[in-house]
Amino acid sequence: MKNIILLFSLSFLLFACTATVESENNRWKANQETLAKFKTTYGSAAEYLNEDLEQATKAWNNAESISIEDDKIEALSHANDILSQGLSGKLKRMESALNDLVSAKKTMQSYGIPVVRKHITSWDYFADSDYAIQQKAEIEEIGFQANSRSELEAIVKSITDKAIAGTKAHKDIIEKIEVEKKDSEAIEPANNANDEQIGVAMTNCEYCGTEFEISTATCPSCGAALAIAGTENEKKDVSTSYSLTLKSAGNQKLKVVKTVKELTGKSLQESKELVEKTPILLMQNLSAKACANAQVELEKSGAVVEVKH
Repeated sequence: MKNIILLFSLSFLLFACTATVESENNRWKANQETLAKFKTTYGSAAEYLNEDLEQATKAWNNAESISIEDDKIEALSHANDILSQGLSGKLKRMESALNDLVSAKKTMQSYGIPVVRKHITSWDYFADSDYAIQQKAEIEEIGFQANSRSELEAIVKSITDKAIAGTKAHKDIIEKIEVEKKDSEAIEPANNANDEQIGVAMTNCEYCGTEFEISTATCPSCGAALAIAGTENEKKDVSTSYSLTLKSAGNQKLKVVKTVKELTGKSLQESKELVEKTPILLMQNLSAKACANAQVELEKSGAVVEVKH
């Protein structure tokens, strides 16, 4: 009886996975819609997308004239493969990889910079991830900077590979944070009891928010000195008296442009123009915290900055 049920199940799965004329027609329609969308999104790739479409359409028309159903299905599938394995399919995989990356990045950032920073041993994957996202944004705005189809496909593959590796790196950090979170929750009651017994005085870093003992004087995460309270006038003067000058974009200009865009809220083109005018006063009338955060982000992107107070 068990063997009969197993045989029936396998037969059902085989039938469900077998291509039909109808399924290939649906697949063809979906491939056409995807290709049309990419021709609009990536106008500079339209020429190569049209080449694939012309080849696939010719194969599709030939397939429709075949009378033997199995042969017809095989030929229709081949026509679909020309699109799904061609440039359109590669662009689709690139977008899927980037969507996964953005989702993982958002999840990781939700834990906060101080928590995340403790688990990062190398910034390479994260820098590459930001670069891949930036590349995609630039391609949508100014097109592929490629002189041939092979160059264009190499760019697409590079972005896809960076996005996949970046997603894995982000998920690895998320996993480590979750493990640490569970361990911390398990020992927190004991730690709280010890703190009460020995009277440890704690504070939070003004710049990154990390909690640490006042006796250490400096933040263990970002190295900032413990802020000493002053008069109300002093606090007011300090709060908006910092300025930040971008001295150089270094060797990672695209990353710096993206960071400037995020920090200033300007368009991509405006951010490029600012970076190209270095040295330039980028931000002023900043609080100490805002200035420190901006400095960290810019230096992480490879820029050289100068802070004045």
